[in-house]
Amino acid sequence: MRTLALLLTAALAAPSAGAAPLTNLSFESDLTGWTATGNVQRISPLGGTKNISGQTGFPASDGNWFALLSTSPDESIPGNPVGVDSGVDRDNSGFNEFDIATLSQPFTLNTPSTLSLDWTVATSEFTEDGGTHAFAADIAEIRLLPAAGAPIPLVQVSLDDGFNDGSFTVLPAAAFSGTSWTTSDPTPPASSFSDGSYNSGFQTASSGLLAAGDYTLELFVGDEWDGGADTGLLVDNLQVTAVPEPASAALLLSLLPAVALRRRWTGR
Repeated sequence: MRTLALLLTAALAAPSAGAAPLTNLSFESDLTGWTATGNVQRISPLGGTKNISGQTGFPASDGNWFALLSTSPDESIPGNPVGVDSGVDRDNSGFNEFDIATLSQPFTLNTPSTLSLDWTVATSEFTEDGGTHAFAADIAEIRLLPAAGAPIPLVQVSLDDGFNDGSFTVLPAAAFSGTSWTTSDPTPPASSFSDGSYNSGFQTASSGLLAAGDYTLELFVGDEWDGGADTGLLVDNLQVTAVPEPASAALLLSLLPAVALRRRWTGR
């Protein structure tokens, strides 16, 4: 009797197995497991081969490292290579994004789960008119691509320049801290973000309940038509949490009346 009760308690409390297929969730092992396009760096504010100088607002939210996707180098600057064109207009602004950077990883969920991550945006777009209005609608996006079905957006943000059609959340100048910082390693080209950080630190985005199946997690940042100022997407601390399936929980709960009846018979 006592053994049955303990098994029920443990089964209901424990997460389902096999639901953490993503690897290198906090970028502590360089970019192992990830596929990168454009300027993607592994950053540590504590020093290392890639680090951030002149700032205090970007400690890693988990471990010592995080990922930075940047629109640098700007293709409009003489001598810089032509930036990678996305080939699509993701925010329906009327312009394809270019100077893009992407980071992605396919994974499989063996049981229903949720996914969360920490993110923030940095930009120098607000320097164009003295710090009140962005010169171009640079965008950042984080989404899940199921093997079947429509993309699932987790983060969709655009700088406020009047071009965003409202499909992405606008980040106005007032949302930025004004703290100036830059990546210090010039290879790949350093990224300078003279307006600092969005909300001065990371915030968390979470998915709803995801069905078991195959997915790709995709991170994206892109320039809008000017190519003359950097925007970056910073990501850290990914977590996948298994959620017990309702059918399994219901089956276990259905055994509770038998437990109660056994207790009546035995008086224990």
